[in-house]
Amino acid sequence: IDHAEALVEFIHRWEAASPIVMHCFAGISRSTAAALIAMCALAPETEEVQLARALRAASPHAAPNRLLVDHGDRALGRNGRLLAALEAMRAPELAPEGRVFSVPLDHTEIQA
Repeated sequence: IDHAEALVEFIHRWEAASPIVMHCFAGISRSTAAALIAMCALAPETEEVQLARALRAASPHAAPNRLLVDHGDRALGRNGRLLAALEAMRAPELAPEGRVFSVPLDHTEIQA
């Protein structure tokens, strides 16, 4: 949970003056979990399922790491809603490795 809390603290301090890059070894699991957590941290009033759908639309191969999302849910005080949104995401497409994608971090740009 320390990593998720550190991510949330970083995102809350981030000035958003330029894009942020998140990556992990394959670009499929941990980085997409971090992206989902960041999206929730930056849009606390937006429903978690809406953010998860935006992530899926941006990245058909995203497979956010369940444990990291669970820790992020706790760090953000989402009371299980972030984890439930992850469970509601359709299955990812198979990909040999992650592909670069972007999601808007301004919640007003996120489509339902």
